Amino acid sequence: MRAKVMKRRALTSLAGLGSVALLGATVAAPASAQNPLPEVMQDVTLEVTADASVEGEPGDVVEIYTEAVNEGPDDLEGGIVDFEVPEGAEIVGIVDGEIEDGAERPDEGCALVTPQKLECGTQATLEAGASNEATFEVQIAEDAPAGELGDAVVLAEGDNGGSDSAATTITVAGDDGGEADVTLEVTADASVEGEPGDVVEIYTEAVNEGPDDLEGGIVDFEVPEGAEIVGIVDGEIEDGAERPDEGCALVTPQKLECGTQATLEAGASNEATFEVQIAEDAPAGELGDAVVLAEGDNGGSNSAATTLVVLGDDEGQDDEDQDEEDQDEEDQEDEEEDDLPDTGAAIWLTLAGGLGLALAGGAAMALRRRVTMTV
Repeated sequence: MRAKVMKRRALTSLAGLGSVALLGATVAAPASAQNPLPEVMQDVTLEVTADASVEGEPGDVVEIYTEAVNEGPDDLEGGIVDFEVPEGAEIVGIVDGEIEDGAERPDEGCALVTPQKLECGTQATLEAGASNEATFEVQIAEDAPAGELGDAVVLAEGDNGGSDSAATTITVAGDDGGEADVTLEVTADASVEGEPGDVVEIYTEAVNEGPDDLEGGIVDFEVPEGAEIVGIVDGEIEDGAERPDEGCALVTPQKLECGTQATLEAGASNEATFEVQIAEDAPAGELGDAVVLAEGDNGGSNSAATTLVVLGDDEGQDDEDQDEEDQDEEDQEDEEEDDLPDTGAAIWLTLAGGLGLALAGGAAMALRRRVTMTV
């Protein structure tokens, strides 16, 4: 069954080539065409257009309309046309045209040099202001996945000048008529910090905001140089250097690649906590960003970044300096208080300080609350 073609023609046609109908002229070449061409390039401007997109189901044959116009001012004296389709599709014919046997471009006509590439040639003339067109037949593979398969590209060039190309997006319709509508929202800790040699944990979460379910997908997690991925809380890392269909593999010390065939329903979420070790010789300061990326097989993609901060001698010295400054200020306040009459102010300061410490301690304990992570 031939799929219905979605044709959006920005211009009327694409200049034809001889017997291949794209650059070939439909009128006899003028006598001047038989004279040797001058050494300098002539002034030829080609305008090539094609369907913006076509759509079909796996196994369907779709038609892609193309047109070339010689906008002049000079005639085009011979030329070539290349037509190429992406993997998952094959060229099977030309409407009202023929494809020759052979793996090389013919002087006149078209040859299928690979299942995905057609090469055509012509010695005909396309006069200034004239146009020609060709419709290519493309078959979508039986196992082509639903969604955008890629672009089919047509290129036309004149022997004496002029070159242009146009692209047509091939979309494979699935059971639902196309790609699902999935929106992913990925979040992660804004930052984590640790000393050289420490293992820090980075919490991440992915939410499928819908409206459709996510059917399988991937997760990539990558850390900067100076850090290594050492584990997943409540999870495992498989051996191997390739992404598994289900699970995670450490393809480099800095990159983890995960895959799943599971379904994440609209409105549902999942989370993971990655364990990252800071190198013993990592310099103090910001080491860089750890990035988590999630993509659904049927749509949806998002990422989030966590800044890794290394604590070192600089931070420790700064803390000591600050402590000394604080102590000096406290000593100065004590001296000033000793000079004041005893009205109970010192007692209130002591109580306030104790209350502040108690609140700070309570906040610190609250912040230590850990979130249980699932993979």
